[in-house]
Amino acid sequence: LKNGFNNNIIEFCEFDHIGGHGLLLADASSNNLILNCDAHHCQDPLSPIPNDGADGLACQENSGANNTFRYCRAWWVTDDGIDTYHTPGFVTVEGCWSFWNGYNPGTFTHAVGGDGDGFKVGGGGPTVTSPINQNRRSYINCLAFQNWLAGFDHNFDNDTETWQSVLYNCTAYANGRDP
Repeated sequence: LKNGFNNNIIEFCEFDHIGGHGLLLADASSNNLILNCDAHHCQDPLSPIPNDGADGLACQENSGANNTFRYCRAWWVTDDGIDTYHTPGFVTVEGCWSFWNGYNPGTFTHAVGGDGDGFKVGGGGPTVTSPINQNRRSYINCLAFQNWLAGFDHNFDNDTETWQSVLYNCTAYANGRDP
């Protein structure tokens, strides 16, 4: 959903068996609530980097401010379950589950090229310049389990952006990078 998709509630939707992202908020999309939605069986083996553009639910590509994912689930996607990388606005992810990502859907065989993070928390890395707290992420009561790579990944953000992410009462279990 691009080009100023603003002030919407998307509720009880299912995004599945898609050759790319399940749901993507991008290009200045702001003030959206994604509520109780599911994304699963998403993969893109034919993209330039195979499986790297099939997130379940995403708010990225310079999306706007104040987008919320609440009580959503993402599984069997070849890239990341819920991805908020490279968006300059505030994003809240609350009560969401992300599991079995980074695999070819329906298997536990790694989808080569896909990251396989449950939640990609990163704000955009050193190329994003913004005022303090502009890239803030809040993850509240979220669960990540059995993802190929990490439950929660800061995606190589520099120190000034990483501290702007808040994880409260979140659990990561049996992910590839978890201790």
